Amino acid sequence: MESRTFFVVVIAVLLAGCFHRKQKDTVALDCHLYIENVEVNPFGVNEVYLTDSQYFRIYVGKVDVEHETFSFICKEGGVMVYKRAEDSQGKWRKLDSLFLNREDLTKHKTDSTRGVFGGR
Repeated sequence: MESRTFFVVVIAVLLAGCFHRKQKDTVALDCHLYIENVEVNPFGVNEVYLTDSQYFRIYVGKVDVEHETFSFICKEGGVMVYKRAEDSQGKWRKLDSLFLNREDLTKHKTDSTRGVFGGR
């Protein structure tokens, strides 16, 4: 009976770690937009959101903080988003890019659950 209780407690602790969500930080961009990094588990996976803090909040995607990142560059009328990953030699490479039009984001007042590069 004791081993069963111990097993249940261990599984409960592990599962609790999987559902851990914590606002890690918010970074201001020059174009009055903000990047929110939310820690979704203690093993280094973050969810990244882009927001103007008033009209929209869009889910950009998940990153393994040791090997992946998103870069944001303000452009006229919106923001350019780059997804980057570290290759086996330790060099950062661009995987994908996308221009997000601020007018479209504000007009649709989105709080998306699907990443801008597809996938969850």
